Amino acid sequence: MDSKGIIRKVLGHLKEGKILGTVKPSHEANLSSIKTSDSVENNALKYRSYNPSLTKEDFCSLDLGAVFMSKRPSGENFELIKCRDPKFFQFQDQYLLLFKDQSSRQKYLQSSSLGRINNVRVKFYPVRSGARLSYSNYVQNLVAAYDSSRTYFDLMRAKNSGGMSAQKLDLNALQCIADPLEKKSALLWNLPLETKPVHVMDRFWFYDLKHCFKLYWDDTTGQTLYYMAFNESEDCEKFQRNLHGTYLNDLSQKLLVQRLG
Repeated sequence: MDSKGIIRKVLGHLKEGKILGTVKPSHEANLSSIKTSDSVENNALKYRSYNPSLTKEDFCSLDLGAVFMSKRPSGENFELIKCRDPKFFQFQDQYLLLFKDQSSRQKYLQSSSLGRINNVRVKFYPVRSGARLSYSNYVQNLVAAYDSSRTYFDLMRAKNSGGMSAQKLDLNALQCIADPLEKKSALLWNLPLETKPVHVMDRFWFYDLKHCFKLYWDDTTGQTLYYMAFNESEDCEKFQRNLHGTYLNDLSQKLLVQRLG
């Protein structure tokens, strides 16, 4: 099944009240034991960094054995995940490296032990099972947000009421669902508080926006955070490149844009 088919299937589950990687409220004791479990994801590593701009290439270059290779490593043995807040999608200062198997993980860990990122010696950490629950929560929220604001907020209300059932997926399957949506999704800070989604769509008509909606707002400070969904990843990339850090004539604060993928 291709990525679009997987996303449609996940969205169908969400609309039926089924949730990824969690359990019904009646099994709260089991959920608690999972969250506090010391079990480790055998095919994953965690890296902590305040830099949200690291790429897969940065981690590929840590393989010191590649210095003696005729070409740079392709990184085919792992995928990179930026850990994000499940509700507001903001970067949480952590990366996950997902490997094909435990052997690939161990080889990478050994070959990268002396590597550096931004002149700092790298240190990787084991990934506990709770990371899968957090990431699955993020992925299902992202699928809902990309579908529509209504789907997203309906899902938030359903979670709060506890009316969701379990659909378990591993980290690699979740990453396959999230990747195409992240490339077509962005966060936008500092639009005026009174701005409505229709105004945003009209103002940025040049970009192929699917829809947008306000994820967060503060009436006291006037701070806002919008989720932006694009039909094409290229438009999402151009939106960030052209507008991040810019001042528009009628706005008092500069716009901040962060593409999710």
